[in-house]
Amino acid sequence: MMKPFKIKHSLIVCFASGLFLTACNNDHDDNSAVVVPPKVDTSLYLQTKQPYQPQQKLSSYEATPAGYRAVFTELVARHGSRGLSSIKYDLALYNMWLKAKQENALTPLGEQLGADLEAMMKANILLGYGVEGIRQYGYGNETSVGIKEHQGIADRLLQRLPQLFNQASQQGKSVQIVSSGVDRAVDSAKFFTNELLKQQPSLKTAITPASYQTLNSTSIPSIVDGGVNRFHLYFHSLNAQDDLANVKTDLDKTVYAASLKYQDFEENDPDLKQKIKTLSADSNAQKIATEVLSPIFKTAFIQKIGQTGYSFSNSGSFTVTSPKGEQITEKGKGKNTIASAVDAAAYVYELYSITGGMQDELGVTNFKKYMPIEAAKFYAQYNDANDFYSKGPSFDTGKAVTTDIAKSLKQDLFKQVDDVMSNTQKNVAVLRFAHAEIIIPLATSLELKGMMQSVPLTQTFNYSNSAWRGEDISPMAANLQWDIYQNSQGQTLLKMLYNEKEIAFKKDCDYARYKQHTIQAAIFDMDGTMLDTEWLRFDVLKQASLEITGVEFSLDYLMQCLGLNALSSEQLAQKFYGQDIPYQHIRQRAEQIELEMILSQGVPVKAGLLEILTYLQSQNIRLAVATSSTRKIAEKYLKLAKIDHYFTLLVCGDDVIQGKPHPEIFNKACTLLNLNPRHSLMIEDSENGITSADLAGGVTILIEDIKEPNQTMLARADYYFESMLDFYQAIIKSD
Repeated sequence: MMKPFKIKHSLIVCFASGLFLTACNNDHDDNSAVVVPPKVDTSLYLQTKQPYQPQQKLSSYEATPAGYRAVFTELVARHGSRGLSSIKYDLALYNMWLKAKQENALTPLGEQLGADLEAMMKANILLGYGVEGIRQYGYGNETSVGIKEHQGIADRLLQRLPQLFNQASQQGKSVQIVSSGVDRAVDSAKFFTNELLKQQPSLKTAITPASYQTLNSTSIPSIVDGGVNRFHLYFHSLNAQDDLANVKTDLDKTVYAASLKYQDFEENDPDLKQKIKTLSADSNAQKIATEVLSPIFKTAFIQKIGQTGYSFSNSGSFTVTSPKGEQITEKGKGKNTIASAVDAAAYVYELYSITGGMQDELGVTNFKKYMPIEAAKFYAQYNDANDFYSKGPSFDTGKAVTTDIAKSLKQDLFKQVDDVMSNTQKNVAVLRFAHAEIIIPLATSLELKGMMQSVPLTQTFNYSNSAWRGEDISPMAANLQWDIYQNSQGQTLLKMLYNEKEIAFKKDCDYARYKQHTIQAAIFDMDGTMLDTEWLRFDVLKQASLEITGVEFSLDYLMQCLGLNALSSEQLAQKFYGQDIPYQHIRQRAEQIELEMILSQGVPVKAGLLEILTYLQSQNIRLAVATSSTRKIAEKYLKLAKIDHYFTLLVCGDDVIQGKPHPEIFNKACTLLNLNPRHSLMIEDSENGITSADLAGGVTILIEDIKEPNQTMLARADYYFESMLDFYQAIIKSD
């Protein structure tokens, strides 16, 4: 499938509101012009409980075009990192632990679990105790990390747009604050606003409504003072008692009806129910549960879980002493049960996943020791699947429901831009604070981040067939920001940031893209991208391995080697064939055989390569190579292919410490070219290669070779072509 080639930038220019809305505020599904956030290979699999980290440094933001200045900004943010929502998993596990303790059924590691569970319950019961700005301490509150997350976002907002906020008071314009009205969203808004005022006290008179000007818990925002809007920021759970009387407009009616439809979808949709049932019936669940529980409990006890006398719940209570000496008791409701080993292990994961944002409260208490990383991945995938289907892209009919509820918020985002362009905007900023249930449908509705494709009903979501990840889409304090710029002629630029990373609007907005910079370089992978050598490489490695060890390298091993350098390929070979595999001997023999064949038959070059190299060179685009092959091999092959004269730079596998999929090789190429990565095309054919290019921050071009691209590869690619010739034809058409 060939996608139109068009160089992307994070800024778009709009000259008329109607034109902008027609192209960008619709429901057409096209995700080709997207940027995927950096994927941390060492993920802890905390899913949507991942503590927040900004995804781009301030110093690397694209410069504001000459003649333009910031005139407005708006934000939608999830609340910061929190504790457990209520005493559930912790108390149920504690009751099970007490039973195991009584029966001497704990391992040495299991003995430690009791104190850690007690520390977890105490930290949550006292969460926010004595913290100014927390209205009622206890479960569900923001943690110290959560508070700092929003303070940090506020600080960076002021640093990014200093003149905008400096002029707020002088122009008599406001900074409008709105939340869902739920405690932790209100608290996030207040901590954010308080940080703005701490850094810039002159904003005091600009903050509206006044209920957000202080951390005082008696100052409570409401629908009446304009500080709460449930139709925009709690649309997933509207109800007659709280919201029907506040329906004022046709859009309110539409959103209210969409909310009821969404809630019915969550509860009753047969396709959704079947998907959740399929996910819950995963055959690996018992195996994973055993891996989690065996280091903690003795085998005989694990086998009893669920039998008479060995089912547990969050019944009873737990009492702690406050810093002031008060006895505080939290009672469980008895509704969360452990009726199997699978339940117990899943509860351990819930405690593990919350700890990332509770570092300050838990101190040395650490639940990582109870959760093997592969088990964490299993549970994160399960939770991501649930969120994917119930809040995100879902299946086709489900996506229509999950995006309809975001309509009012989406339209309000665009309305604020309209007001700027019509000179009726009374604010310099509109800052909104909500929840994951708001962020995920909004991101889905705007088709952001290359992860918003539905999965057909005939398939079931997993990490192999979808790039959707809760830790990327909605970590704690996840946020969407739009910055508006204007020049003296009234032309308007809109820049979007997601989790503080500049990203492109969806493909429908390409007509309006502002081309501040042109692409200055193109960095090509060699094997499989420019040279049709991958099958040849496979054949000689098979021949050499059979010749030396008597065992032929498998196709599975060779496919996983695509894009890897020699060291990484050797490490992979050791996993497949044991530590004693004479890999270096095999590789040397394979290179010898391959070179003999190349010298006699020539280097096979991909169709369209010479044309694309000639064209790019004619456009004064600097050309470079970033290959996992050794320099000796790369130089010889490029020369034999008669294309070496095109390239001003060659970075090889033996020039870097960390091979693909690490971004070092592309980063090094850009450094040597004295070039920002986002001003370079990075052309690759393998999963390891396209991951490396994406993490480096370039404009990624995926050219299909011997391996058909999977969803992860497509999500990493800004543009995808079935062949080099397709790439050439597309770039010529775009000229």
